[in-house]
Amino acid sequence: MEALAAVSLAGNVMQFVEFSSKIISEARTIEKNGESSSIADLQRFASKSTKQAGIIRSRLQASTYTRPLSEENQHLVDLAADCEQAGKEFAVYLSTFLTSRTARNFLHSLKDGIRIRWRHEDIVAFVEKLESFRSALTLATILAFRSSVNDHNEDIVFHLKALQKSSDKNSAESTRDNEQIKNILGIVQSHSASNLEMQQKIQNYLDDISSLHRSTPQNQTILKWLNFRQMAWRYEEICDAYQETFQWIFRPPGPADAWDDFGNYLTGEGIDAPYFINGKAGSGKSTLLRFIVDNEQTYDKLSLWAPQGQLLVLHFFFWNLGTPLQKSQTGMLRAILHNALSKHPELIPSILPNIYSNWKDTYVNEEPTFAEMKRALELFMEKASQFFKICVFIDGIDELAGDHKELAQLVRSLTRKNVKVVVSSRPINPSVNVFRGCPTLRLQDLTRHDMDQYVRGNLVDHQAMCQMSRFDPQRAGGLVSEIKLKAEGVFLWVRLVVRLLVDGLEAGDSVMDLQRKLRSLPRDLKDLYRRMLSNIHPEYQVQASEMLQMFHVWNTYTSHQPLGVVNFAFAMHSLDEAFHRPVAPLNLDQYLWLYNSTEARIQSRCCGLLEVGRDRGPTNAALDWASGEDNDGSAVRYMHRTVAEFLVSSEVWEEMSRMTQDSGFNPALNLSSACLSMLKSASNITITSASKRMFNNLTNLLGSSICFDSRVLPEYMKGMEQSMIKHQDLFSHLLVGEAFRDENWLQNFRCNVDKAISKHNAEPFKVLGKLPYRVGKFGQKEPPGAPLHRPEVMEVNGSSWFVSSPDNKGNPNEGHVDGEIDFWNSYVPPSHTPRQSSASSCGSFTTPIQFSDTWRTNSRAIPHQEATDRSADG
Repeated sequence: MEALAAVSLAGNVMQFVEFSSKIISEARTIEKNGESSSIADLQRFASKSTKQAGIIRSRLQASTYTRPLSEENQHLVDLAADCEQAGKEFAVYLSTFLTSRTARNFLHSLKDGIRIRWRHEDIVAFVEKLESFRSALTLATILAFRSSVNDHNEDIVFHLKALQKSSDKNSAESTRDNEQIKNILGIVQSHSASNLEMQQKIQNYLDDISSLHRSTPQNQTILKWLNFRQMAWRYEEICDAYQETFQWIFRPPGPADAWDDFGNYLTGEGIDAPYFINGKAGSGKSTLLRFIVDNEQTYDKLSLWAPQGQLLVLHFFFWNLGTPLQKSQTGMLRAILHNALSKHPELIPSILPNIYSNWKDTYVNEEPTFAEMKRALELFMEKASQFFKICVFIDGIDELAGDHKELAQLVRSLTRKNVKVVVSSRPINPSVNVFRGCPTLRLQDLTRHDMDQYVRGNLVDHQAMCQMSRFDPQRAGGLVSEIKLKAEGVFLWVRLVVRLLVDGLEAGDSVMDLQRKLRSLPRDLKDLYRRMLSNIHPEYQVQASEMLQMFHVWNTYTSHQPLGVVNFAFAMHSLDEAFHRPVAPLNLDQYLWLYNSTEARIQSRCCGLLEVGRDRGPTNAALDWASGEDNDGSAVRYMHRTVAEFLVSSEVWEEMSRMTQDSGFNPALNLSSACLSMLKSASNITITSASKRMFNNLTNLLGSSICFDSRVLPEYMKGMEQSMIKHQDLFSHLLVGEAFRDENWLQNFRCNVDKAISKHNAEPFKVLGKLPYRVGKFGQKEPPGAPLHRPEVMEVNGSSWFVSSPDNKGNPNEGHVDGEIDFWNSYVPPSHTPRQSSASSCGSFTTPIQFSDTWRTNSRAIPHQEATDRSADG
């Protein structure tokens, strides 16, 4: 379509939009009030909009006499025809309400009103259809107009002036449109502007006109509803690819290479399957995906497939160690839709028609459902692919907490004529089976050169290594080859080994020492982690165990919310320190000292298994509120997903827990104290959602610590009351709502802790043989080995102890004087969790609790199966 035709056509489209807006307004008034007095106006507007749709269609079809229609313009013809047909059908429907003016009386009006009330669904259906057509037609016209800007600009002034005259001067949107059209007129009429400058400025003003139809308050509200804080966290946390690595992905494979040309996939037409990046754990899949998403070469190649202005690139990175939305299908769908609709909000009415048409303010507080998001993405791919060429990158579908086959099938179903999908995964069966026959590569087979680059840059080029290479160049060069061979394609293994070798190099190791060390290191990642743990300095091993236990328990009971560096610092302090901490903000010097010293402790104690991620460094803003990533700009994280999988294995967890069993260490209590310290030291609570998360974390962590010294809970209560008084308005709102500001907050907090304790995920406690009978209901003895149900209240009275259980309605069980008993609470790692708790999504490790005349916690952990076996033995 020529530029002149495009501008003229835009005038017809604007008139259609104008009349359709009036139809929608009138129809909603009629639907609301049931009045028939506006039916005639509604019919008049419908007739005018139908006429404009017919003009649009006929003008476009007439242009086929000079040249064939482009794909964009043919789609405009189809849309206009649909609008015209829908308008005719609606006009017929409206005619059923209109009686002659001479015959019209009260009874006729009453019948019309009743019919409108009874059959208003037809009006609602037409309004929804018209809104969808209006958005689609506007977008299609803008795209067609843009494609014509580079054509002939002569005489465009005449058509722009006609466009001005055709718009409604009383409409706010039309007035803003006219301002932009005037600007275009000025540019075109200016003799000083070059043709290139003219085209660019026209393009800019067209963008401005387009934006007027996009940034409506309702669109922004729906985007906020789709948004969630963690959408980009995983993407942002992934380390940048090492310099000059992964460049091969854009080059054609050699004759002997067993992988499909990725560049050809990006540029090619007619490929209706995803590109599958398959790689084993630690091979660098996420790093490669981020490298691709960020690389200009990706967009250069995609631009050969998608004309200018029509490319839309979307991405989502799954994270198994993240929050529920970071590892769910619903989270992926929400992130992709938010990403797409943020760029093109004008599509919202047609992608989420029911939500858009029936939007209520209360929806903001309701989470989007999987069904809603799946349907919305299907509509988006169906409609947007008519205007755009879309490329979606999805990383780590094996990290989904759910049905991997279902997700893989959903991802494969996205591909179509104008949609490409690039997906990565470990070689799990569902992924391998669903993506069989798709273009693919196996990452571990292709990174030898990248490993060479990394080893040379970090080890061979090290100053000390350069000096040694002068005396023994052959051995120094052999290290590189040996590392690559032993890595078996696992880039993470190379990173860890190079770090260990550099440490040895800086400690004075010779080339022969480095070679012996390399040959002694295991090939398997988990065996390598075990070696790293065993190399921790003896005086730091207990602290390392405590830090790793605390981090795991935090993730278990907060659904992987970020653990801020300063929060982690408070968790390392004694409980008394939290109880005696004044309710006062940290000053900047205190904050910096906590931040820097904790980061150093993590590095020296945890041998790289834990690290500080997304490090933006401490800032003054950190002193305002302490809520994980919102405050100190950094969060503690596992170095890699495989670290978490290694640590929760029963054997490793038992070894770590054994290190702290004699100290009475309880990770949940330390973390509870950290939350209390954060609340006490916050200078200003300004983020309600953040403060609510911290409050919920505290109650969940206290609830998980079923057994603790009876003197501890009152100290938490006292500290919470102090913090509540400081932040009076916020806490009264969080705990009991606006209507109960004068209620006892402390009582509500205690109630919440009690509920958390009662809902704690615990298998029945087992008596392990210290007592010859079970403590049953009041005054009742039962056989050895029978289960003791989880207690809610535990009391100490001199040398006697009492246990209350849910089964006895809170009455104390039979008292025992000078007794000692072991309780085994089934508290297991996620990989061994037998069932889900109503209060928490995963379990943790097993903890025996010993009681005599005072309560104390024994941290020795055992695997779930061992606990079950021992309990059965009685």
